[in-house]
Amino acid sequence: MLGGPDEVTQEECYISNLDLYDCMLYSEVSLNRINLNNWEVVAVSKLGEITSKDVEFLLPGVDSAEDGEFIYSSLYSGSTQNGIAALEAMAIANNGIEFSSNSGSQSFHIEFETTDDRATHYGFAFYDGTTNINYIGEVLPHSPSIESMPIVQGQKTVIDIPWSEVTLYGKTKIADIDGLHIKLLDEPIEWLNGGEWFN
Repeated sequence: MLGGPDEVTQEECYISNLDLYDCMLYSEVSLNRINLNNWEVVAVSKLGEITSKDVEFLLPGVDSAEDGEFIYSSLYSGSTQNGIAALEAMAIANNGIEFSSNSGSQSFHIEFETTDDRATHYGFAFYDGTTNINYIGEVLPHSPSIESMPIVQGQKTVIDIPWSEVTLYGKTKIADIDGLHIKLLDEPIEWLNGGEWFN
């Protein structure tokens, strides 16, 4: 389980076909600000053994988040002292976002233009038409189509994603997709076993 301002159970985060946990968290009380301290990951084995570890947040530039720091969105109206601006939250009108599906070519057509110069990579999360905040599929930043169409500041990113590059979760189908979230990412940092981690 993930513990923090809101607790999330493993069932809400587990993606069985990938055998990993991936959670999107938000607080209904504070939609535009997330504290970076007092979070921990708790792992429970099948034998009931429990291990916990504080989460260490790394910010763009690989700086560690100090106690009391927080990330805030462009809609946050409080004091930003000791806060870190989140990557741009794009809007349809402000960023020219377009999203369509083509059953003939079995692909999604997506267009957007980011104005945040920290955003150097991107990925996509797909949703169904319900109010569930967990996405039903995604395209990772290292997919062939995304790697061939990097973000260029000052230019619109226009990309066609073959349905074959969409990883679907659970029993969902391409036809279940009814919404899109464009995930902006900064430069990755090195992670475990030669992997990479983005903010």
